[in-house]
Amino acid sequence: MEKVTKNLLNNEFVRQNEILSGTKLDDLICEINAIYQDESLLAETMTTNLYGQT
Repeated sequence: MEKVTKNLLNNEFVRQNEILSGTKLDDLICEINAIYQDESLLAETMTTNLYGQT
């Protein structure tokens, strides 16, 4: 059962919530802006996140 659970979790996205403010929020916004300004990095990020590929 444990092995099956780990396999399922590795194949499924798990939603996590976190409240960000201050420096953590600023850092996240900067990171997102950098990704969106670099077309190749944006394509890589979207491919990695949507299709689980690197």
